[in-house]
Amino acid sequence: MGDLTKKVSPWQRSLWDLHKLEQPEARDVQRQGEERYEAFNDFTPETFGDLYSGGRLEELSPEDRAPGSEWASKLHEQMQKVPEWGTLRDRCTGDDWWAGIGATSLMDSMLRQVAPPQSKIDDPRHDAEVEEYLRRLAERRRKAGDQEGADELDAEADERGFCASGKAADAAHEAELMDETEIRNAIREAAVEANEAIDQHEASMDAFGMGAGNGIHSGRLVGGMTPRKLATVVRDNDRLQRIAKYAGRLRRIATEKQRSKPRKGTDEITGIVQGDDLARLLVAEALDAMDPVRECLFAQKLHEQALLQYELNRTPPKEAGPIVMCLDSSGSMASEDRDAWAAAVALAFLGIAQEQGRAFELIHFGESVLRVDSFKANQRARVEDIIDAVSFFAADGGTSFIAPLNEATDRIEGATAGATAGGSALEGADVIMVTDGHCAVSEEWLLGFLKTKHRLGFKVYSILVGSSCRASSNKPFSDETIELDDAAHDEEAIHHLFSEV
Repeated sequence: MGDLTKKVSPWQRSLWDLHKLEQPEARDVQRQGEERYEAFNDFTPETFGDLYSGGRLEELSPEDRAPGSEWASKLHEQMQKVPEWGTLRDRCTGDDWWAGIGATSLMDSMLRQVAPPQSKIDDPRHDAEVEEYLRRLAERRRKAGDQEGADELDAEADERGFCASGKAADAAHEAELMDETEIRNAIREAAVEANEAIDQHEASMDAFGMGAGNGIHSGRLVGGMTPRKLATVVRDNDRLQRIAKYAGRLRRIATEKQRSKPRKGTDEITGIVQGDDLARLLVAEALDAMDPVRECLFAQKLHEQALLQYELNRTPPKEAGPIVMCLDSSGSMASEDRDAWAAAVALAFLGIAQEQGRAFELIHFGESVLRVDSFKANQRARVEDIIDAVSFFAADGGTSFIAPLNEATDRIEGATAGATAGGSALEGADVIMVTDGHCAVSEEWLLGFLKTKHRLGFKVYSILVGSSCRASSNKPFSDETIELDDAAHDEEAIHHLFSEV
């Protein structure tokens, strides 16, 4: 019906309505709240607006507040006394998605922890509006000369006004009975729950390459899916929740390590030219900048782009070959969350491939190749395809290293042939195998594989998860083996992992 105690803009109301439309939890808790307080549907936009605006909603004066809104004023008053709520509000400022999560958490916590009123608190505004309408009709009747009709309408208006006053008094009485300690505890718990929910959503977005989002990102289309839609998909899938728990952190580490690596392009000095690139200045020009007498001349030449500088011929780095991930999909990988951690590693390397414009191949294997998911070079992957790829886990059968490595070799050879046909060349590809098992490879196969590896110029990294692994099984065909007893928390090994590829 309108504002209760704070002035909420139409824009903020529309954002809250959109959040309810997309999040059934918000609709459910608001419906439950309306069973206690008829005006609850106006209190929730105020809570949302308070979070979204960073606490800058305009408070209505006592005389302008809706009758019977004392309970809402009391809740808002207690929010200001809880430091955790203030911290959450700072985090939600300007972000409609996070603010919606915070408002929903508050409603849910209130319903669970704050004692309900003795009976439903009716909204007196309905009766007050009817009373006002009847008064206007009575005045029209009176002007028309129908005094009897006007008196009847006035009597009915008096009755409506009496009902409105009674409902307002009941609401004020129930507000006095509300336990402030219960309210603050509920607000504190709501802030904790909201922050945890936001952390989970941010981890999901990081995991699938959407980036931790402000509200401006919550509805945007990234890779064929919005972050809000992704949050719903992950929420309803236990395996994706477990993957996202690891993947966001791993992708951040991977990005940090890759960006700190030097580019492999070359710069060759081919002459001296005029310009304004301070990074390529001749020493003599740089000295003028430090000379009080000649610094004006330096400034003039800089403005005229007439400074002497080296001319460089830049040779860009070669296009890199594909990253090929071989993921063990045997049943033993399901223990200790190894399958989820391995899928998270795959997501991290897919992120590297996407950033570097490289193709990415994901090979699931057991005793044979079970499935291959391909992502093209220089093309953004669709989030649906990524989810489909990492969701697969056979959890069955034994282990064979030969089958996936042969598949990886074929994929790399195909990419190399395609690059050659296109008149370009590829730098070495990378093969990463994640497994918790061990198996022998024949000497005949190993000899042929090593020759092919040398010819194509790719490297193999084996990540061995769990204490049961035997590095000796992988060392013959690997350039490096990384052993992880605790895949989720071995920080040194994880950082090293993303420094090599």
